[in-house]
Order: sequence, then structure tokens, then C-alpha cells
Amino acid sequence: MPAIRSLHHLLEGLYRRVAGGTAAVQLGDIGIQAIDRPRRRSHARGVAIALGRRRAHSRSRGTSAVEFALVGPTAFLLLLGAVVLGVVVTHEIQLSQAVRDSARAAAICGSNTDQGTGSTLPDGTLCTTANITAYINARVDAVSPSLANQAVITVIDTSGTSFTSLSKCAPGNTLQVSITYQQPLFVPLVGALVGNATTNTRTISAQGEATCEQ
Repeated sequence: MPAIRSLHHLLEGLYRRVAGGTAAVQLGDIGIQAIDRPRRRSHARGVAIALGRRRAHSRSRGTSAVEFALVGPTAFLLLLGAVVLGVVVTHEIQLSQAVRDSARAAAICGSNTDQGTGSTLPDGTLCTTANITAYINARVDAVSPSLANQAVITVIDTSGTSFTSLSKCAPGNTLQVSITYQQPLFVPLVGALVGNATTNTRTISAQGEATCEQ
């Protein structure tokens, strides 16, 4: 009987150890699962956020492409129109300066033009009709070579009578140099807004005055 009791105690001890180990293993599994669940949830949440961001980025790029397709051509036309208007304004300023300089030069020569008196233009050439014309052409050429020989010289005396001969440019009379230029506008839309839609040009007129000195 003592042997049977000892065997019984041994078997009971083994059973308790095995039962305790199984319980520990089960508790360990539960602990691992409890720890792993938040990690899985966190990973799934991160994947969902990343997918949402990608979709939002794709929608944003699509919206930007549509906006550019609508606004781009209009912005390009406005920019091109601004460039053309800048050219027109620049040519108006250059033409006005050219006729003012030409009027002052011709007024210096005055009635001594073609008289062989030795009077000279600001560039050092003699006061002749040909040299005055060349002087004017050199200045309007900055706007367009087509303006050569297009300037009109008018002399107005104190009574208001007009003459086209420089010999009438006596001291006290007024000498005028005027010119007209058909400025190309290059872009039909600009021509329709600020010029002649048929010819796609804008008329630029300039006039300079000076008092005859000789």
C-alpha cells in the first residue's frame, strides 16, 4: 500500500505540473494575442490613412489639370496682349522723341537751308534739305525702316499761314515735323480691341514743334 500511495502522489504531481504548464501556455497565448491585436489595428489604420492620402492627392492632381486647361489659354492670351501693347507704347514714345529731335534740328538750320552759309545740323552735317531728310530718317528708323521719307515738314509763320519750304523758316516762325505709322498688332484679338480689326494695326501719329532760329 505505501507503494501505491507513492505512485498516486507521483501521478498527481505530474498531473498538476502538466495542468499548470498548459494553463501557463494558454495565458501566454492570450497575452500575445492581447498585445498583437492593437498592433494589427494600428497597422490597418495606417494603411487606411495612406490609401486615403493617395486618393486625395490623385483627386487634387486631376482638379489642377482641369483648372490649368481652363485658365492656361486665357492667361497666355493676356500675356501675349500685354507684350504687344508694350511694343506699341514703346514705338509711340520713340516716334515722338524722333520728330521732336528732327524739328529742333531743322529749326536750327531755318531759312539758311541750302543757302551755303556753313550752318550745320547737330550731327555736324551741312544744313541741306537732303541732310535734314537723312537726319529725320535716321531717327524714325528705330521704329521701322518703312518710315523713311515719310515725315512731313511744315513751316507756319506768325500769321498762321503754312508752308512746306524750309526757306520760310524765318526767326519766330514755327516748324513742325509730323509722321504717321501703322503699327502692326500681330494678334487679331489685340487688333480688335485697340486697333483696326480689318488690318490688325493701330495708327500712331507724332508731331514735334520748334521755333525757327535763322
